[in-house]
Amino acid sequence: MGLVVFLARPVPVIEVRADDGSVLARWPLVGDQALVLTFTHSMYGGDVREVYRVDAQRGLTLVEVTARQAALDYYALPVAAGTGEYRTAAVERPLGAIHVRADRIGQHRLAYGDRQLSLVEAAGDGVAVWVGVAQLPGVTQ
Repeated sequence: MGLVVFLARPVPVIEVRADDGSVLARWPLVGDQALVLTFTHSMYGGDVREVYRVDAQRGLTLVEVTARQAALDYYALPVAAGTGEYRTAAVERPLGAIHVRADRIGQHRLAYGDRQLSLVEAAGDGVAVWVGVAQLPGVTQ
């Protein structure tokens, strides 16, 4: 009879949690897939699209924001590209995790590959949501 050894190795996932700690979504990390948060800007209207690089150890880094020029000015972001109504700002802002207040005005949505999540539908109107990388216990043989 052979000896079987099991080793616990953490499995990194994108985790979305409501402020009460309930888990709204867990998505396994996939290569260099970006996480995208899209919402309607409450002052300037139009969608704001924030793109995050995801890293198992460092969490989320904001790398790109696309919005109307007025919204980018409001956030004091330098415009890197774009013509017409929408512009894109390239940034490199390590955040680790983000906190979002889900509401019906902003209609905040997350996308990761083919996975989509409406934060207001998942958490409720006015609920604070945490989005980041969590390490789940895993087992390998």
